[in-house]
Amino acid sequence: MQLTAAQTRTRFALLSGRQIAEALGSTTQSMTTLLTAVAGVSLVVGGIGIMDIMLVSVSERTRETRTRLAIDAMAGKVLLQFLVEKARPWFLAVNFFPQVRAAGG
Repeated sequence: MQLTAAQTRTRFALLSGRQIAEALGSTTQSMTTLLTAVAGVSLVVGGIGIMDIMLVSVSERTRETRTRLAIDAMAGKVLLQFLVEKARPWFLAVNFFPQVRAAGG
């Protein structure tokens, strides 16, 4: 925006509502793009972290699972053990923390 000679002397400029709306729209668009990029990076990093924890958990239990299967445990029993171990924290959270139930957990 070019200032006229009179505007330069007075050291202020008048903006129309349209100019203000355009500046606000541009700023809003920039912020939306920035926050979307940050959210995307956060999701990727969080996903990698969860994947790593799951891999470590499975790797630690592989030997135990093979040993149980080698001594004639039925595969269904091993599966049931894993399901119970994973469902227990959820069950306790839902029953003893009402905010988890209210959030649909």
